[in-house]
Amino acid sequence: MNKKGFTLAEILGVIVIVSLLSIIIIPNIINSINNQRGNISSAQTKMLKEATVLFLDNNKEKYPNTAGNRYCITIENLRDGGYLSNDFFNVITKENFDKKIEVTIGVYGKRNIEIVNKCTSTTTNILE
Repeated sequence: MNKKGFTLAEILGVIVIVSLLSIIIIPNIINSINNQRGNISSAQTKMLKEATVLFLDNNKEKYPNTAGNRYCITIENLRDGGYLSNDFFNVITKENFDKKIEVTIGVYGKRNIEIVNKCTSTTTNILE
């Protein structure tokens, strides 16, 4: 008799191995996708920070580069001023980000730029 096929045990073994791998891998993929839903990509972060620097440099009368000052700038401020060509959106959900850019002026005019969901309540000199 000529045997040209897989036995039931071999097929069940493959099914068990594929099932175990699926149980381990699929939740990790779903978690990583869910973690990225509200995040801006590194390229978008860099672009926002560069646009913010240009915005601040061109609006020195409203945003003086004085140590201790803190500012809250919106993506709309950057877009309306022509520093961004369009809104920023999440590449996964395709929804627009409702992020703020919080700028803290440090010693010698060094700027610390952070992308935040909401500017902190202790922020002073907010000019939007």
